[in-house]
Amino acid sequence: MTPYTQFDVHAVRGDAARLAPFVLVVQANVLSSLKTVVVIPLQRPEMLPSPIDGLHVPVMFNGDALIVATEHLVALPRTMLGKSVGSLAVDEYAIKRAIDILFFGI
Repeated sequence: MTPYTQFDVHAVRGDAARLAPFVLVVQANVLSSLKTVVVIPLQRPEMLPSPIDGLHVPVMFNGDALIVATEHLVALPRTMLGKSVGSLAVDEYAIKRAIDILFFGI
Protein backbone atom coordinates (compact mmCIF):
# COMPACT_ATOMS: atom_id res chain seq x y z
CA MET A 1 0.00 0.00 0.00
CA THR A 2 1.09 3.53 -0.68
CA PRO A 3 2.35 5.20 2.51
CA TYR A 4 0.88 8.57 3.36
CA THR A 5 1.33 11.41 5.81
CA GLN A 6 -1.42 13.73 6.96
CA PHE A 7 -1.57 16.82 4.71
CA ASP A 8 0.16 15.03 1.82
CA VAL A 9 -1.15 15.95 -1.61
CA HIS A 10 -1.70 13.24 -4.21
CA ALA A 11 -2.47 13.71 -7.91
CA VAL A 12 -5.84 12.50 -9.19
CA ARG A 13 -5.76 10.27 -12.23
CA GLY A 14 -8.20 10.04 -15.10
CA ASP A 15 -11.27 12.12 -15.90
CA ALA A 16 -11.82 13.14 -12.27
CA ALA A 17 -8.71 15.34 -12.50
CA ARG A 18 -10.75 17.91 -14.47
CA LEU A 19 -12.82 18.60 -11.35
CA ALA A 20 -10.11 18.18 -8.74
CA PRO A 21 -6.51 17.74 -9.89
CA PHE A 22 -5.33 16.75 -6.41
CA VAL A 23 -6.58 15.27 -3.14
CA LEU A 24 -5.36 16.20 0.32
CA VAL A 25 -4.90 13.47 2.95
CA VAL A 26 -6.52 14.51 6.24
CA GLN A 27 -6.56 11.13 8.00
CA ALA A 28 -4.30 10.86 11.04
CA ASN A 29 -0.99 9.06 10.58
CA VAL A 30 -1.74 6.69 13.48
CA LEU A 31 -4.51 5.14 11.33
CA SER A 32 -2.20 4.20 8.48
CA SER A 33 -2.98 0.48 8.95
CA LEU A 34 -6.52 1.01 7.61
CA LYS A 35 -7.25 0.02 4.02
CA THR A 36 -8.92 3.39 3.40
CA VAL A 37 -7.70 6.95 3.66
CA VAL A 38 -9.79 10.10 4.18
CA VAL A 39 -9.08 12.82 1.65
CA ILE A 40 -10.45 16.19 0.57
CA PRO A 41 -10.37 17.27 -3.08
CA LEU A 42 -8.41 20.36 -4.06
CA GLN A 43 -10.56 22.10 -6.64
CA ARG A 44 -9.95 24.93 -9.03
CA PRO A 45 -11.58 28.19 -7.87
CA GLU A 46 -14.00 28.21 -10.83
CA MET A 47 -15.52 24.97 -9.49
CA LEU A 48 -16.56 26.81 -6.29
CA PRO A 49 -17.96 30.15 -7.47
CA SER A 50 -19.33 31.05 -4.00
CA PRO A 51 -16.78 29.81 -1.44
CA ILE A 52 -17.79 29.81 2.21
CA ASP A 53 -15.28 31.57 4.45
CA GLY A 54 -13.55 29.08 6.73
CA LEU A 55 -15.04 25.99 5.07
CA HIS A 56 -13.27 26.49 1.74
CA VAL A 57 -9.57 27.07 2.34
CA PRO A 58 -7.69 28.83 -0.46
CA VAL A 59 -4.21 27.35 -0.95
CA MET A 60 -1.31 27.65 -3.36
CA PHE A 61 0.12 24.37 -4.61
CA ASN A 62 2.82 24.12 -7.27
CA GLY A 63 2.02 27.68 -8.33
CA ASP A 64 -1.71 26.98 -8.76
CA ALA A 65 -4.48 28.64 -6.76
CA LEU A 66 -6.73 25.86 -5.44
CA ILE A 67 -9.48 25.50 -2.86
CA VAL A 68 -9.75 22.79 -0.21
CA ALA A 69 -13.35 21.64 -0.89
CA THR A 70 -13.96 20.39 2.64
CA GLU A 71 -17.60 19.37 2.14
CA HIS A 72 -16.44 16.79 -0.43
CA LEU A 73 -14.41 14.85 2.17
CA VAL A 74 -14.40 11.14 1.29
CA ALA A 75 -12.76 7.85 2.26
CA LEU A 76 -10.97 6.16 -0.63
CA PRO A 77 -9.27 2.78 -0.85
CA ARG A 78 -5.58 3.40 -0.21
CA THR A 79 -4.82 1.61 -3.46
CA MET A 80 -6.27 4.62 -5.31
CA LEU A 81 -3.54 6.92 -3.99
CA GLY A 82 -0.48 7.37 -6.12
CA LYS A 83 2.76 8.84 -4.85
CA SER A 84 2.67 12.03 -2.84
CA VAL A 85 3.41 15.11 -4.95
CA GLY A 86 3.78 17.55 -2.05
CA SER A 87 2.33 18.73 1.22
CA LEU A 88 0.00 21.40 2.56
CA ALA A 89 1.20 21.03 6.16
CA VAL A 90 1.85 24.77 6.11
CA ASP A 91 -1.96 25.22 5.98
CA GLU A 92 -2.64 22.68 8.75
CA TYR A 93 -4.55 25.00 11.10
CA ALA A 94 -6.83 26.46 8.42
CA ILE A 95 -7.60 22.93 7.16
CA LYS A 96 -8.37 21.64 10.66
CA ARG A 97 -10.61 24.66 11.24
CA ALA A 98 -12.51 23.88 8.02
CA ILE A 99 -13.06 20.28 9.20
CA ASP A 100 -14.35 21.62 12.53
CA ILE A 101 -16.75 23.90 10.68
CA LEU A 102 -17.95 20.97 8.53
CA PHE A 103 -18.65 18.64 11.45
CA PHE A 104 -19.37 20.92 14.38
CA GLY A 105 -20.29 24.29 12.86
CA ILE A 106 -17.55 26.03 14.83
